[in-house]
Amino acid sequence: MTLLEEYSPIIGMLVLAFVIIVLFSTPSMILAKEITIVGSDLATSENAIPVRTKMDFGDKEKVRNFPTLIGNYSGVDCDTSGLTERLKADVTLMRSYRSPPGQIFLLILQSKNRSSFHPPTVCYPALGYEIEEESTAEIVIHNESWIEAGPWREAEKSTVSLKVKKLVVSNGEERRMVLYFYVKPPLLSDEITLIRISALTFGEEEDEKVLTTMKEFTSEIFPLMFEYREEHVIATHLLGSGLLGWITLVLLFSFPILIALYPRIFGWRSNEP
Repeated sequence: MTLLEEYSPIIGMLVLAFVIIVLFSTPSMILAKEITIVGSDLATSENAIPVRTKMDFGDKEKVRNFPTLIGNYSGVDCDTSGLTERLKADVTLMRSYRSPPGQIFLLILQSKNRSSFHPPTVCYPALGYEIEEESTAEIVIHNESWIEAGPWREAEKSTVSLKVKKLVVSNGEERRMVLYFYVKPPLLSDEITLIRISALTFGEEEDEKVLTTMKEFTSEIFPLMFEYREEHVIATHLLGSGLLGWITLVLLFSFPILIALYPRIFGWRSNEP
């Protein structure tokens, strides 16, 4: 009996286990570099959505090329001198966008060291603001072609809900509403990007109107920064790929079974007269 014949059942079971693990994994688990997580919390990935970035947030020149005209909004860059030290991060963009509904401030900053990064809940009190409200808000991103077309699949339309952190802060002179979320690369990278949208609000009676305007603005800029990647396990992708996908599944499962049954198949043949 050869070595392959002796250990083929064990090898076949190991290969079958590997095939099952791969088929029930998502593409981002295997090709993690392609997928980035957008979420409202640094510590966990709860409520996060997988995306592919359209821009390099670490490249200041590329980030500064972000559109200044977005819908009815016209943007002007703001002075960021001194912010890097106060926020313990590189400010790649700070811009004021104006439109008939009002003025909105967009801030994009990145830190290479998550442990020294100061989130808005720390920064605003350090700048003399009092946090009046800390909660979450849900932003709906409408009618975008998020899912890329594949060889056997057409591009789909999808609506995505993005959960973000919400703050209302004041310092006696002004009152601000703040929405923010994080862009986190996969695996063990310590790099973190914060995207913050803020606007002035002049009283609780205006809060709902300001929040609606900020949500609409965020909904407009999100598709300019990201492509949504709906995550399904690989087996689901193959099942939805038509005949070729089904043939691939059959072959993937047949191969380890043939290895496991190798002694019986070839042993039976060798015993034929």
